[in-house]
Amino acid sequence: MLQSEDFLESLKTLVPEMTIATRGGEQVSVKVEDLVIGDVIKLRFGDKVPADCRVIYTQGLKVDQTSITGESEATGEVECTVECTHTDPLKARNIIFSGSLVVDGSAQAVVIRTGDDTLVGGVVGLTSDVGKGESNLKKDIELFVFIILIFALVQAVGVLIASVLLGDSFVDAFVNGFIVIIIANVPQGLPSTIVACLVIVAERMAEVKIFVKKLDVIEALGACTMVCTDKTGILTLNEMRVENVWVMNERFSSEEFAQQNKRAVKADKLDANEQIKTLLEIAVLNSRVILDRKEANGPLVPMGDSVELGLYRFLREIVADRTGMDIEEYRSENPKVATWHADTPILCT
Repeated sequence: MLQSEDFLESLKTLVPEMTIATRGGEQVSVKVEDLVIGDVIKLRFGDKVPADCRVIYTQGLKVDQTSITGESEATGEVECTVECTHTDPLKARNIIFSGSLVVDGSAQAVVIRTGDDTLVGGVVGLTSDVGKGESNLKKDIELFVFIILIFALVQAVGVLIASVLLGDSFVDAFVNGFIVIIIANVPQGLPSTIVACLVIVAERMAEVKIFVKKLDVIEALGACTMVCTDKTGILTLNEMRVENVWVMNERFSSEEFAQQNKRAVKADKLDANEQIKTLLEIAVLNSRVILDRKEANGPLVPMGDSVELGLYRFLREIVADRTGMDIEEYRSENPKVATWHADTPILCT
């Protein structure tokens, strides 16, 4: 459960620092905060969209907008077009939002909203206005303490009046009756008892990999009879992985294929099956996976098409066994010459 400050920081990582825009008839690199409505920007594979834009030219552009809309089609990629496909901007394929990730193709787009006017900016504004409400547990405890207080005051006042009527001095009746009864009714062990119970529950939840940042929400979570949530990325990892490999009508499970590769390395028979070698080269060298940071100071992680990410993760260990190199080293030693998309060759730079 993210607090508002954590959520705002996570949203900031969605926006890039620099982008390529057309200024004076030339493509120049500009800061995102300097973009204005009407700027024409260039988007390429691996870029983060710097502002809400309308696509005016595309070469197979696909963007991942799951972090913005919360929903996705198929593997989370939305194929963009120049034509307006829907009146709702969230469903229109010619509108892309700030913070989206380009996972395929390239495009040129016109900036239509910047800064706080973007969809992400609106979410930040709504989040910053949300107040911190009290939990049900805190409200119940306050009500319980209030009831005890009223009961103690009524009892103490009654004893004070009775003691004075029976002849005791007001001071003796106040000290020995009123104050003693008030103190006796104060639930001094209540805070420590509640905290201890919540800590025990939190430890049990941590054992099943449920982390709770605020202890007082445990009671509300335990009172839930139904939890409705989006499946992708919450109940599932939103990751594709290789389960089977087919080579010349032979089928191997991913574990069998990895073990067979290890045996071939030990026996020095890597070139015995030319089809496997060709298959691995195609899967590794034709990949458009790039290394990027999800957070400003975070580690480099592979990003790109979900299918290619699944192949990338599966082949890392296999490539290391066969070549003795990291998969990125192997790809750097075999650079791309050109890519082909939409019947138009695009030279790699």
